[in-house]
Amino acid sequence: MVMMGKTWSLMLTAVLVSVGCHGCAGNMAGKEQTSATMDNKGTQPSHPLQWVMDADPKQDATQAIHDGDLRLLAFGGRVVSIPGIDMAVYPLPTLREKCGYRVIRGTSDTLRVGESTAYRSQAYDYAKRYNQIVLTHCL
Repeated sequence: MVMMGKTWSLMLTAVLVSVGCHGCAGNMAGKEQTSATMDNKGTQPSHPLQWVMDADPKQDATQAIHDGDLRLLAFGGRVVSIPGIDMAVYPLPTLREKCGYRVIRGTSDTLRVGESTAYRSQAYDYAKRYNQIVLTHCL
């Protein structure tokens, strides 16, 4: 009976991790999602964060504000993080209520073996600048 409980627990954990990682991708909307899934030739990029290498956070934030989309950009994973925002000053529940947020597809708090950190680093810098601009309009 104890062994069956442990097996069930491991299977459930594996399912939740799998669903959680894939579920993060569905939360991204707008330009970033389009850019993250298609390159300028209409083909699949080699990495879901490849779009960020040519992205302009100031221009994108300005357009989002103009469009009335004041959601912040977040990194997914076991714990949601919002780059560029001091979570001690602006706790996640406050940000969720006042601004909202969307998880950037391809981000998490774990790396796969052999995965480069260059795209994540660039995405973090992009989200940090983007969020700092948008935050002034949503609070």
